[in-house]
Amino acid sequence: MKDIVSDKKANHYAEIETENRTFRISFESFLPQKIDMALFNKGIAVSTENNRHKVLSMHLKWLFSQFKVQDAKKILGWKLNDNNLMWSGANTEPKLLSYKLSLPSENDYINELNRLMKNVEKLQFVVCSATASTLLAYLNITEKVPVASFGISLIGTSSTGKTTALQLASSMYSSPDDESVFSGFYGTQNALTYMLGRHNGVPLCYDESTINNDINKENFIYTFVEGKDKLLLNQDSTLKERNSWLCTCLFSSETHLVDISENDNLGLGVRIINLENYTYTKNSLHVDEIKTFVGMNYGIVGNMLSYYFLNVDSKNIKAEYTAIKQDISKNCEQTRCHLTDRLVLNYSLIIQTAEILNKIGIFIDTEAIKNICIEVHNKISKTAEPAKNIIIKLFNYITFEYKYVKGIKWTLNKDGIPEKVAIIETTFLEIA
Repeated sequence: MKDIVSDKKANHYAEIETENRTFRISFESFLPQKIDMALFNKGIAVSTENNRHKVLSMHLKWLFSQFKVQDAKKILGWKLNDNNLMWSGANTEPKLLSYKLSLPSENDYINELNRLMKNVEKLQFVVCSATASTLLAYLNITEKVPVASFGISLIGTSSTGKTTALQLASSMYSSPDDESVFSGFYGTQNALTYMLGRHNGVPLCYDESTINNDINKENFIYTFVEGKDKLLLNQDSTLKERNSWLCTCLFSSETHLVDISENDNLGLGVRIINLENYTYTKNSLHVDEIKTFVGMNYGIVGNMLSYYFLNVDSKNIKAEYTAIKQDISKNCEQTRCHLTDRLVLNYSLIIQTAEILNKIGIFIDTEAIKNICIEVHNKISKTAEPAKNIIIKLFNYITFEYKYVKGIKWTLNKDGIPEKVAIIETTFLEIA
């Protein structure tokens, strides 16, 4: 007997390990009249002679009482238990994530983390994007704020610190060697989706996401941003329980995961933040320092964030989120496109996370984080509405250079303020 687990519907199962194989059997199957066939179907023969199967049933019933029931899916992050919000991670039993502190204290850890991230705003942005997972799921669960999973794609050539940045980000919650938080983009889509289904406030980092494999990356991204697995049937034609998740995913790659310049993929531009050709480390020494640091210290910030959220009023967190959303929306007004309202939902989570990290002692340049969000928004706005942006550029040029451009006629109102402008066709050729 390995464990006792429970699913979302409170069905209980025994996990049995034999000959390096683990399987689950429902409690009902251990009734005296069912136990012999239930185990036989799993390859274990049980004798019914002299009521031995009944004795085994009674023994297993006693054995069950010695185990503490565990969550069958072993959800990472937030979950509700009898309407009480709980955190499952490195500071819970069972410990689903790893925790290690090699420095004298958590304050010493924070000081060293601050030193490594000082004046490296792009690295700070990656850490904020990862830890935004905890805020995202928290707001969705406690205040029903309509936020959803989104991704951050670190795009660029090698030696820019992409992998190192992801290792630091994943170490906020567990060891970078823990595939629950840091993984290569390997395996089948079903396996990757199953792993996602455990995440409810804990990020998942994928390194080298454009490596050749059999996964259709576009289909996987669509599944990820949907936040839940596709509908499937059991053999008895009942619906299978669907995997669902609330988190951020971070991808490192040399090319785009999905080409959002195609109209069919513009929707993904809302859920995937592309960070193109950024550098996340200062030099090779900085890389070595970070890798040594995360190899000896991990799981600490995830603990601190969960403790912070469990001791604040969720309504205040929602109010702060709303205020930040209004502010970043104003900052994106000049380059607004039809995706802006949805984009600012993700930007607001990242910016608010930066503010929360500052509150617990981790120094983040919040203004720099906001500027990166605006910069990313400007880029996607150009992709989303190229015609509008060409017109804006054209009229900005005319406004500044009108004294030198021929073929332009302004119509003024009674106060002498231009209301309309007429441009003859040859003027466009002159500008070109």
